[in-house]
Amino acid sequence: MDPAGPAGSLPPELWLHIYRLATSESSPLAVANADRFQYLSFPDPFKDIKHYLRDAYSFVLVCKSWNTLANEILYENIQIRVDRPFQVVQLCTSLKRRPDTARLVRSILLSPTGFDVNYTFLSLCPRLQLVVQPDASNSDTRMLVTGPDLEEEEEEMVDGGYLTAAVLLRNNISPLPQFHSLKHIYWTESSFSSLLLRKLVRLTPNLEYLFLTQSSTIRELVENDFPALPSVRRLGLVSTGGLLTYSVFKLDLHNLTRFQCSPSYLHLEELPTLPLLRTLELFGSRSSIPFDIIFSRFPRLQELCYDVWNGLTGVQNPCDAMPLSCIRLHSAVSVIRDWTPVEGHFAMFVSPGFPRNTAARVARKLVPCRWH
Repeated sequence: MDPAGPAGSLPPELWLHIYRLATSESSPLAVANADRFQYLSFPDPFKDIKHYLRDAYSFVLVCKSWNTLANEILYENIQIRVDRPFQVVQLCTSLKRRPDTARLVRSILLSPTGFDVNYTFLSLCPRLQLVVQPDASNSDTRMLVTGPDLEEEEEEMVDGGYLTAAVLLRNNISPLPQFHSLKHIYWTESSFSSLLLRKLVRLTPNLEYLFLTQSSTIRELVENDFPALPSVRRLGLVSTGGLLTYSVFKLDLHNLTRFQCSPSYLHLEELPTLPLLRTLELFGSRSSIPFDIIFSRFPRLQELCYDVWNGLTGVQNPCDAMPLSCIRLHSAVSVIRDWTPVEGHFAMFVSPGFPRNTAARVARKLVPCRWH
């Protein structure tokens, strides 16, 4: 049922009438006030009333269950939209007044520009499991100058209207709780969201997956040391600038088992050795795959995934003892007219010095195209 539709605007009296209709077949009141005579072969009003009460109680239990389920679904996944200030204030007020409801929130899509509002909602939701900080569009960046259109009383309800995250952190407004359930963070780094991310990571002792990218619209960046990531097992770095990449590579990442990045990151001198890495996923094409670097920096690599339109560098150092068992190839081009690059990859896989137990798999979306 759509709450904003006609059914959602029905008065409570009508819903009560619907409830009575749903249980009217066995209701003693309905039978007593019936317009037509109903013949009962063996009248037993006590049994009939008990039957009705059982039906009515079952109906009430169903309503309670649906209400509980609807309440959990309503608040399990929330998004912060500062372009709809009334909804933001309404949701914030509801979470503040009802802490039990705030504990139902499992995932949150933060506002791309309302960093002060983001901080407020994070402070209200201690049982978060997933946090997403999206990038701001060109139209969103105008909000950084003007701020959301909130009334004065609404600004108080969201802790100051439109302050920057840096001001909030420095003044310790609404301290964030420990996020013991938070396991996944997807974050777009910018000068406005940088401090909040580092604060959040420090309060997340059980973080397992961190995906970082850099804003394409908010270009200014500040150099902030990144906190330690002792519990992180999966890390993604895509389109991150030098400052962010170097600050992450300086950390102790020896516990990583899965790493996602661009092939160009593998050529950086700062790239650390990851002794426990099992899976390496490379995003992007028109670069080169440095197998010697991969085999030397990731000695326990078992699975490698990359685009076939990347170039190849020959294997100079034999690595027959590598546990690499699977290479997954994909393509940004769905219809391939020239399979020469793909054949070059398979030729590399059977070259001397390449791990012998490796199986290459091509993504299904690769479609051969034959000219007639």
